[in-house]
Formats: sequence, C-alpha cells, structure tokens
Amino acid sequence: MHVGSVEVWITNFGNNQASVFDAHGREPLGSLTLTAAPSGVDISPDGHHAYVTNAKANELTVIDVASRTILRTLAIGTDPDGLGWASR
Repeated sequence: MHVGSVEVWITNFGNNQASVFDAHGREPLGSLTLTAAPSGVDISPDGHHAYVTNAKANELTVIDVASRTILRTLAIGTDPDGLGWASR
C-alpha cells in the first residue's frame, strides 16, 4: 500500500467474503472469508478496525485493517445488516 492510498471495503453476501480494493487503481488488495452472509461494513473513526455484520449468523466480526486479520466475532441481534457510528 502506498502513502496516501485509499481502501474500499465491500462485502459479498453470496460467497461469505469481505474484500478490500485500492480506490485509485481499483486493484484487489485482499479478502477474508467470514461466517455467513456478510452484509454491512464500517471502518472505525481511527481507521484501525473494520466491523462487518454477518446477517445469517447474527454476528459482528471485528477485523484489524492493517493486517486484514479477524480479531474477534461477537454474537449480536437477529439478522444484522448494517452499521453506523454515533458520537457523544
């Protein structure tokens, strides 16, 4: 990854993947296999973590953005399909 690059994170519900692309060159940078039906994805405000909802597994996966590794998976509510941040 070059300095100043911008990543785009997407999910593919049908093949249980989260993929990362370079926004400028549109090249694939990597992908991860998740539990079941990933749908929503959001990046933490500090850019260190990606959060992906797994709709059919009722889970949230926490991913380290730099290494693209799964840190943990948490059980959450039924059929999660999106994420959002709120500041206090």
